[in-house]
Amino acid sequence: MQNVKKFSQNKNLLLNAKKTKVMDSDKSPASSILIDNEALENVTHFNYLGANIEADGKITPDIRKRLAIATSKLKSMMNIWKSQSTPLKMRILKSCIFPVATYGCETWTLTKKDVEKIDAFEMKCYRKILRIPWTARRPNQTILQELGMKERQLLKNIKQLKLKYFGHVVRHNNLEKLCLEELWRAGEAEADQEGDGLKTFLTGLAFL
Repeated sequence: MQNVKKFSQNKNLLLNAKKTKVMDSDKSPASSILIDNEALENVTHFNYLGANIEADGKITPDIRKRLAIATSKLKSMMNIWKSQSTPLKMRILKSCIFPVATYGCETWTLTKKDVEKIDAFEMKCYRKILRIPWTARRPNQTILQELGMKERQLLKNIKQLKLKYFGHVVRHNNLEKLCLEELWRAGEAEADQEGDGLKTFLTGLAFL
């Protein structure tokens, strides 16, 4: 960190110790880093470019935050959802609401509960644009049929974005690729006798 401070000063960039934070992973001991004899604050979570990063690596808090922001945006557009044009409302939903909910999803590692929350959010959006009250006991499948859809789309879109990001990373030589290669090796080590390490890794990546 002292080297970072030194080279930054050469470029007229000052490192503020009070604004600089340190985060350790949950498996590593707490570190103590000093800058000019001033200890940097050690945190368990912080917000980076709108995404929540946790020391334990869990992504659930960030998913909940994104869905909450998207739900608030959904409610703020009630005048639009009163329109009679369902195709128009679907285009607005996909261009203005879904991107808010899936911001940063390329790096998400989804659990079963996360998938259920995303599915529930998607159906909430569809019920909102069709003006179906929560008291109406309509099966989700009938709502999808009314919209001309065979299946839900949001998780499918997330999977495509994750795979697109994976392809982008492996085409370049950088730290992200190195991390993925380590996960790849771990997948090969944990595969069963008939298992395929690559298949194990990609299955975890794309939550198939």
